[in-house]
Amino acid sequence: GSSYTARSVELQRRAFLALLDRRDFINNTVTMPIRYMLSGYLESAIAQAEFDKLEDGTFVGRIPNCKGVVAFGATLQECASELRSTLEDWLIVGLKLGHHLPTHV
Repeated sequence: GSSYTARSVELQRRAFLALLDRRDFINNTVTMPIRYMLSGYLESAIAQAEFDKLEDGTFVGRIPNCKGVVAFGATLQECASELRSTLEDWLIVGLKLGHHLPTHV
């Protein structure tokens, strides 16, 4: 997998914040350009996902380098989909709040 340097993450964070400052990007309309812009980062992170089958037959997934990114699902496919959605939301909120994001995903 590819890794992102701290500089590239910082540049993406600045681009994200610039988009937030634009008045024509309101509420959820801002998520589409950002998700497109950060798709490489997302793909690298999701490639590191770890899944386990729980005793009740459901699944849990997590991305070890992305603290707090955890999801559950009745099937492995549902869990993977929920995990990706959780990762996207985690990334957007983290960038908005100025958190340091993992550079080795």
